[in-house]
Amino acid sequence: MVRMEDDSYHDSIQMSGAKKVTLLVVVVGLVFGLFSGLIGAYVFARTGAQGIQGEQGIQGETGPQGLQGPQGIPGLQGEQGIQGPAGIQGETGTQGEQGIQGIQGMQGVQGEPGLNGLNGINSTIIQVIQIQNFASASLGAYTIGKWYNMSVFDDSMRVTINVQDKSRICVEFLSSVVVTGGGAISLRTVVDNQFTSTICYAGISAAGSSVALTFPVQVKLLTNALSAGEHIVEMQFVRDSGTPILMERSLYVTEMTSP
Repeated sequence: MVRMEDDSYHDSIQMSGAKKVTLLVVVVGLVFGLFSGLIGAYVFARTGAQGIQGEQGIQGETGPQGLQGPQGIPGLQGEQGIQGPAGIQGETGTQGEQGIQGIQGMQGVQGEPGLNGLNGINSTIIQVIQIQNFASASLGAYTIGKWYNMSVFDDSMRVTINVQDKSRICVEFLSSVVVTGGGAISLRTVVDNQFTSTICYAGISAAGSSVALTFPVQVKLLTNALSAGEHIVEMQFVRDSGTPILMERSLYVTEMTSP
């Protein structure tokens, strides 16, 4: 019995050794196969000699033109260039011929006679007030035939003067009247609503051409001896026809002694 156990143990040892040999053979085979594969891959992977160039193929048809691309963004405007030098000034042209002289204007209206002398006796001037207004005034809005104080549109044409006892006042008014197509006014000066000058008429009543006509105006007045104190001088006018225009005007008020 003991010998049979020894034989079985011996057989098991032999079988175990055979399995180890078989496993070693398999491992060696796997290693050899892997190494052979690497060598073959290296051999086949080497670049061979370049082959003969093949014939060029037939060129294909031209394809359709592509769509136009989007327009680019405009570039920035460049800086303005330096201004060039000014050109040479041309020569002065020849002066033209003198024009034809215009037609002589109408003669002005005869002025009023001057003030009468003071009986041959010299008078002494005490004071003089001088007023001028260079603005024109249209009188077309005033009622025809009605007297107005000129101070309704020009305050300077009303003057207050303080005089000595027995002094006299000399008033002189100068102006011009422009009418177009007919028109006239009458003017006078008044002192204290007591002394009145002669009336000066200026203009033309009948409708004429569209040409503007100018008429000079002069009004004078010399009062009698006055009492001491303030006295009022007024210029007055009345529209007779049309639309007369009273131009620049001057008013002179003088105090003088009585003879």
